[in-house]
Amino acid sequence: MNLATALAAERHYRQDTTEETATETGSLTPLRVSLMRLLEETAGNETERLTASSTVNNKGNDSVCCVCMGRNKGAAFIPCGHTFCRVCSREIWLNRGLCPLCNRPIIEILDIY
Repeated sequence: MNLATALAAERHYRQDTTEETATETGSLTPLRVSLMRLLEETAGNETERLTASSTVNNKGNDSVCCVCMGRNKGAAFIPCGHTFCRVCSREIWLNRGLCPLCNRPIIEILDIY
């Protein structure tokens, strides 16, 4: 038996086992699927699911301070871009001097409202 005959026999064997597996499962989908294709299919579904859940969960959470979890009227913006209530931002600036979320130094505080 030469190499060409062995390869032909292997192809024939794989084709037979693929057909048997497809008839056993009742589908004619190929057993080998590109990993990129699978990622694209699942990424689309995951993005839609996350977008839908985030719009439901984020309603009304914009005015909640992540430090004290309270709804204070005044908000303060620190240089790194994070926002806290005025009371918490002043206490963090005086006591710690670093943002509790990203550990960047707080140089100044901008009162938003």
